[in-house]
Amino acid sequence: MEILDIVVKAMDDKLASDIKIIDFDHTSPFYDYFVIGTCLNEKMAKAIAANIVKVARENNIEVVGVETSSNGEWTLIDLDGIVCHVFSPFARSNYNLERLWGDLKITEANV
Repeated sequence: MEILDIVVKAMDDKLASDIKIIDFDHTSPFYDYFVIGTCLNEKMAKAIAANIVKVARENNIEVVGVETSSNGEWTLIDLDGIVCHVFSPFARSNYNLERLWGDLKITEANV
């Protein structure tokens, strides 16, 4: 199983919705993919993030860091090449990373 598939499954296992992948296709020196998912509340965001970290470590994927916004609306998990974003519906709509990076390939995750 590829790293991207492992990450998407970890998000899906904790019920993240509308999971999308932004492929940076070597346009960034910092990351290859963003994986974006939506959660219903802060508790769910914590569960999704914790599962991503757990599954990453079980698969020897480096976890560089985990950051959560002060209001709990957005959690970022840096997996050294893959950056996972777990958003509340409001934050996802507000930051709209799909629009910001709309010139790149964006795909629905297959789970």
